[in-house]
Amino acid sequence: MNDKLFSVLFIPFGIFLAAFQFTGIAKAGVSFSGQNVITTSANYAYAVHAADIDGDGDLDVISASAGDDTIAWYENTDGNGSFGGQQVISTAVSGPESVYAADFDGDGDIDVISGSYSDNKVAWYENTNSLGNFGSEQIISSDVGGCFSVFAANLDLDSDIDVMAAAADGNKIEWFQNELPVSADNEHYSSVSPNIELWNYPNPFNPSTTIHFELEGTASNNRSIEIFNVKGQLIKSIPINSLTDQPINSVTWNGTDQSNNSVSSGLYYCKLNVPNSPVKKMVLIR
Repeated sequence: MNDKLFSVLFIPFGIFLAAFQFTGIAKAGVSFSGQNVITTSANYAYAVHAADIDGDGDLDVISASAGDDTIAWYENTDGNGSFGGQQVISTAVSGPESVYAADFDGDGDIDVISGSYSDNKVAWYENTNSLGNFGSEQIISSDVGGCFSVFAANLDLDSDIDVMAAAADGNKIEWFQNELPVSADNEHYSSVSPNIELWNYPNPFNPSTTIHFELEGTASNNRSIEIFNVKGQLIKSIPINSLTDQPINSVTWNGTDQSNNSVSSGLYYCKLNVPNSPVKKMVLIR
């Protein structure tokens, strides 16, 4: 699934997941290869999503199967769409119908959320080692009547990822604010909150932009500029190795992710990894 074009994931209401690789040229019309089965172990497979679960730079697959009440993932073993066996994330759900993935705890790896219809539950699962080993279910809500779909994005632009859910019972769309605690343990700053100015130039930009910042007050080391995509996913952290004696310092972002792969054109956000940092919009035009 490392094509220059794209692939499509398919979920029949049965016991397998499949992928169809795009082989045609867009201007000449769309065509796909034959079915490539990912697994036959997903009983009544209901939902699927793709994300880099193990941090190796390619897209893995996550599934929700209602027949066996299972949330699972499948490793993309070669970056080209060859998948390993089913790795169970959780079976503590009843009638799961939706899955999504994002970095919910701000530690740089991809976690998973699920929505399950029969137990009215939205839950998340922490990727504990950045390689796809998941912790136990952590319930966000058990009052989403007939949960049919979940999604995640940074709705309030506070740098963490919030959760949305569709509740069939009651005809409701709901969202849950991520109240990720800001502490000295997970943000590496001192108790004194600095005053911060943050901006970038040029903006829009291609191929790179300089992010300028001004910090006042006392803060500890381990500072960085964090870059997020429109889904609120952290795509790059740029270390600030040292500060000059000048009031304004800067770093350069060259439009790449943490693996130094070029990212696509679009809207991005940047902030400092200190409390109360402003969030600034940046537009990359390829």
